[in-house]
Amino acid sequence: MTNETKTRIEKHIIKASDSFFPMLFDFCHKSKNLYNHANFLIRQAFTTEEKWIRYAELDKILKSDVEYPDYRNMPMAQSAQQILRLLDQKCRFEWGISNTEESIPNQMG
Repeated sequence: MTNETKTRIEKHIIKASDSFFPMLFDFCHKSKNLYNHANFLIRQAFTTEEKWIRYAELDKILKSDVEYPDYRNMPMAQSAQQILRLLDQKCRFEWGISNTEESIPNQMG
């Protein structure tokens, strides 16, 4: 018996003339900005303070960040939180850290 994983992929093409296009375009833009800003904060803290900002702390920082409103302007708070969770997982995978481990290896991926 093989351990094959099947991935189901759906592709939706939304034309610019669609009534939902402006809303979805704005949502995607805010999501991208949130991901990039959070990634910047994590890497900045790592390089300057040698500290890893985890999901919970990052969530609090971005909720209270007045100069960066994209977190609060997301259509649902859950979508913003999921973006931060995915980024936390990505960093943990890149740096080779387990779920229970809190220290960061000397080399960042």
